[in-house]
Amino acid sequence: MTEQVEGSPPTSNSYGEPVTTTSTIGSYWALVEAVSGRLLEVLMQKYPEAKYQITLNHQPNVVFKRDMLVAWNSRSLQIIDVQDVRGSLRPQIVMICRDYQG
Repeated sequence: MTEQVEGSPPTSNSYGEPVTTTSTIGSYWALVEAVSGRLLEVLMQKYPEAKYQITLNHQPNVVFKRDMLVAWNSRSLQIIDVQDVRGSLRPQIVMICRDYQG
């Protein structure tokens, strides 16, 4: 599966209201899984809205941040936590996401 990651720089309209705009950072191969079982129980304690876990190989020169959007299939997912796992031979990024309510 590929995912498209988008950043959302804060902007405002002529009335000063916040307007969300997105720009594509890149497309990456990733494993997108619905969170279930014991992991769901653990995540619900800290992130009650957590629904998905995305795992991808570490991307040099790319920083994933909270509140970025991920386009996956026909869904938009919002990143609520990012973990950089470098303790293995293949460094990975693990992101916890929810459905984007925009």
